[in-house]
Amino acid sequence: ACTGQTVQHLPSNAWKNETIQTITMRYLSFQYRVTPIDRELYIVAEAYPDILSLPDWASWYGEIYLSIYLADEDGNVLALQEQKLNPRPLRREAGLPLEARFDLGTNRDRPLYVSFGYRLTLTDMPPDTPSQHKILVAEGALEN
Repeated sequence: ACTGQTVQHLPSNAWKNETIQTITMRYLSFQYRVTPIDRELYIVAEAYPDILSLPDWASWYGEIYLSIYLADEDGNVLALQEQKLNPRPLRREAGLPLEARFDLGTNRDRPLYVSFGYRLTLTDMPPDTPSQHKILVAEGALEN
């Protein structure tokens, strides 16, 4: 399903069991833990905003899509899970929750890398009020 996508341009880490790892991107930083359960990998993460990179007026997440990618050593996407979250206030200390289970199948014994992606609409007001400012920020897999 993910053939033809690459995350070679995104920061990534080789997955490690039960260790809290961090990946810093342009607008979000992801803290996560990978837990192998039988033939699956279970990833629990939180995404924190990089307030210094965001516009000063941004105070709400409107649209929130977060992605977790598993890739090979060349950045080719082997598996992907995306989650949509409800709009919420943008707070520096409040992480956006993300979790996924991946069935490793035949990829179980090869080196795997974890990457993240996001697509956020940032606004200055709650979604049900007219907004003066709105910006879309995104980083994710590319077609290759």
